[in-house]
Amino acid sequence: KQNKMKLTIVSNGLEIKNQIRKLKKLQIDCVSLSLDGGIPKTHDYIRGIRGAYDKVLESIKILQKENIPVSVITTVNKINFKELNLIRDLLINKKIAWQIQIALPIGRFSRNLVISRKQFYGVAMFIALNLKKYSVRKLPLIGAHCFGYFSMILPELGLDPWIGCQAGKSVLGIQSNGNIKGCLTLSDDFIEGNIRTTNISDIINSRFDLKYNQYLHKNNSQDYCYNCEMFKKCKGGCLGTRMALNSFDNPYCL
Repeated sequence: KQNKMKLTIVSNGLEIKNQIRKLKKLQIDCVSLSLDGGIPKTHDYIRGIRGAYDKVLESIKILQKENIPVSVITTVNKINFKELNLIRDLLINKKIAWQIQIALPIGRFSRNLVISRKQFYGVAMFIALNLKKYSVRKLPLIGAHCFGYFSMILPELGLDPWIGCQAGKSVLGIQSNGNIKGCLTLSDDFIEGNIRTTNISDIINSRFDLKYNQYLHKNNSQDYCYNCEMFKKCKGGCLGTRMALNSFDNPYCL
């Protein structure tokens, strides 16, 4: 905050009620809560905690009452793919920004549950249609950095024009255990240090973005992304998506 960086916390919403005082003291820019199902059964199953769905909805009300900006993140997989309409109906006219992203095979998440390319296109269509149907005031909806880029079919699904992955450049993430990465969607191979043992400014000043840049400029003429005419601008899209799926190419491209 002292360096004019925006501070956002991503949470499952389970302990928000007990952390309000800390959040207000931090002058948080936004609390992003995970909502991964349109009904309690789905969300609770994905999260592995009974009652998690109700906790998220309760946390939204608490944050809004305390005038703390709140948004919702839905991570789409084969389990909740067909519940986007239900989640949308929960959020309409609630003044809650909604980000949709795809689940990646990182950590405990199974590769078998990652959506297909056809389903990915379906989610992109859902975003595009609802952006057209609803005003920003009624449903502030965006596709995360795994969507869009330079599509002529479904353009402008994200918030800003794509200028390449910003991991380690204008973005960094701090995990709950203090580990620091250029982006929280990246694997532990990209941990640069720990905030409990190293000053964050020291990590940033030690050429923080070098590890990320080496993946953005790989020269391999056999790769689909590298041969694309938009590669110099796009740089292969979301680095987290590419690294989680096949190390370089981005199979989810519109």
